[in-house]
Amino acid sequence: MNDCWDPCCGNMSFSNCNVRQTGDVRKMTMPFRLPAGSERAESKGRPVSWPLLFIGSKLVAVLVQKVGHTAFDVGFHGAARFIRGAGLNGLQDLAVFNDRFFDLLRQKIGQLGRQPVPKLFATRQLADLGARVIKVERPKVGDFARDYDTTVKGMSSHFVWTNRSKESLTLDLKQPEAKEILFKLLDKADVFIQNLAPGAIDRLGFSAEILRERFPRLIVCGISGYGTSGPYKDKKAYDLLIQCEAGLVSITGTEDTPSKAGISIADIAAGMYAYSGILTGLIARNQTGKGTVMEISMLEALGEWMGYPLYYAGYGGENPRRTGAQHATIYPYGPFATGDRKMVFLGIQNEREWEQFCAIVLRMPELTEDPRFQGNWKRIEHKEALKSIIDEVFQELKASEIIDRLEDAKIANASLNSARAFFDHPQLKSRNRWREVETPKGPIRMLIPPVTMEDADFVMNPIPAIGEHSESILKELGYNSETIERFKQSGTI
Repeated sequence: MNDCWDPCCGNMSFSNCNVRQTGDVRKMTMPFRLPAGSERAESKGRPVSWPLLFIGSKLVAVLVQKVGHTAFDVGFHGAARFIRGAGLNGLQDLAVFNDRFFDLLRQKIGQLGRQPVPKLFATRQLADLGARVIKVERPKVGDFARDYDTTVKGMSSHFVWTNRSKESLTLDLKQPEAKEILFKLLDKADVFIQNLAPGAIDRLGFSAEILRERFPRLIVCGISGYGTSGPYKDKKAYDLLIQCEAGLVSITGTEDTPSKAGISIADIAAGMYAYSGILTGLIARNQTGKGTVMEISMLEALGEWMGYPLYYAGYGGENPRRTGAQHATIYPYGPFATGDRKMVFLGIQNEREWEQFCAIVLRMPELTEDPRFQGNWKRIEHKEALKSIIDEVFQELKASEIIDRLEDAKIANASLNSARAFFDHPQLKSRNRWREVETPKGPIRMLIPPVTMEDADFVMNPIPAIGEHSESILKELGYNSETIERFKQSGTI
């Protein structure tokens, strides 16, 4: 492991595979932390390189030839990330994301207010694999996502979710010397991610054409609401509005009230496709030696997740009905009130389960002989009558008693948890899914990524204070103390 590795590595675009232009073959590694006593133990608290084995045997065969990548990301809300890691042979990897561009352009292009989640979520996934991330934020003010709310010990819930394991560098990109710093970062980067309005990045002088010419191995990734062409290319894009345009709101909610999803699902979808797209671009570059330009549209990302209702309506000629938490074509399926004023959710998938439900849960085995309920379509047709029977039984029972009966009948079920209840979910505790992460306001609990690998762990390093790492990062780029002090005095950093 070389001295360039910094344990504060964290989230960002994927930069952990940099291939020299020579033809030699090297192993692709990720700086996961290994368990105590493993063959390759940690050294001085730094994560030890570990082969990337979880993608699958065919892709691993490709990835093992790669070492370290770097990425640069330009986003919506005034921050930049600079990622860096190391491979087994000590080559440096760098990844940079620059959200700062949006803040510079805001008054020129209007109050777009676009969600920063797609880019930040994509880069967070990559950082969890061991990339070093440096946020470039506005001097003194910082990333405005820091102030979305104050619920996490005085910090924003959005910010802590997407910014662990990052370092913070403050830059005023209105100043020429700040742009020079960014180009120095790009010179070491493998991936450039931006989610500005179409054309905004070009006006800054960082168009895909310029970047490809100056950095031919660079992977350029753009995230937008509707894409860079077509009649909607300049249309403002909020998560809610994309949900509306993609038809998701039309099938979500009750019959009387269309509703948005409770989380930023369009943002997250775009972020995950940026994540997988960047990984694909890195694999392709290993074969061709060349970078590429890719774009992700929030509309098209969410459109992929709309697959079932999209084709159901497109070819069936009828839109799926809004049914709240119930199922449009299966019954019993969904929420039922209990005698202690709680909600229990259940789903009957076949006739065997229906028979078990009647005999063990309702304790009315004779119900299976009722012609109104013989077969799922019959139960849908006589849904209200069946609901009355179920409600009558459930109103005499506590939620815990119903769940016990459902478990005995091997019927799928769930309790309706609040977000706060999920925070204390016994399954997460039992499986040790929480880690303590340091923040400027003290330690907090955070969920580890959902992929579980044997003999490897994810990077879960601190959430940075504004400008916490400015001096050390600039020194890595070759700036001396006198120049850094001048940057401070001029407001460059």
